[in-house]
Amino acid sequence: MDSDLQVKLNTLKERFLNEDEGSIVTINSWEKSLKEAILTKEFGEHPVVVQIRAELQKRLDGLKALLSESEDLTEKERDKAFAKKEIYKWFLGLFGIADSTIDTINTIIEEELQP
Repeated sequence: MDSDLQVKLNTLKERFLNEDEGSIVTINSWEKSLKEAILTKEFGEHPVVVQIRAELQKRLDGLKALLSESEDLTEKERDKAFAKKEIYKWFLGLFGIADSTIDTINTIIEEELQP
């Protein structure tokens, strides 16, 4: 985990050490979510995954063009194209979610650390 974030999280844990158990449970939940998001982000930056993401983005762009420009697709072909599009969007979206999760938790931690 990013050392700066880990330091902030540990500081927050120390501050709430003698508080109610709910606060500690919440902080532990943030830590777990943060670790998962960081792992997802690091996975997304691996060269092989970067290649896969680029290929899926290219295919997604092709499907968008096909669906918006083609008037002669059968209903079955259109449904299949929409299904593929959703799968590609879901996979590519995982990495954006990781970034936003990290940013959100970091913001929350910084707000909680304010005096």
